[in-house]
Amino acid sequence: IKGLDKWMDEKGYPDIDSLCGEALKLFEMPGDASDERGKRLGAAYREAAVDAGLCNGCGMCVDVCWHDALALEEGKAVKRENCIGCGYCFQVCPTGALEVDAGEMLSSVFAIDERLSPSDATAGRFRGCC
Repeated sequence: IKGLDKWMDEKGYPDIDSLCGEALKLFEMPGDASDERGKRLGAAYREAAVDAGLCNGCGMCVDVCWHDALALEEGKAVKRENCIGCGYCFQVCPTGALEVDAGEMLSSVFAIDERLSPSDATAGRFRGCC
């Protein structure tokens, strides 16, 4: 996959086994922790504004939004009030103009269940979150 090695280096994954192991933690997460994770991420996605300085006007976020909650205005993406916080636009943004720091926000979710440890949130981001 083109760019995967660079992405893994940037995100702190030493090898593909580490990436897969971290992703599997989401499936093992207790229901209440998973629900809280979803609520916090959804709220963060809804509240985050587009960084106009990073937006290149490609429109990928507009194309992927099912709720027409993004528009291009003067060559920059702008979020609208009908955003539901699904996060699809964040996943496709090639420049980081749509970004949230999920690690710090989600680290307290691990306190919900003693089977999860705060070490699962590292380097300012939740390692299991793509």
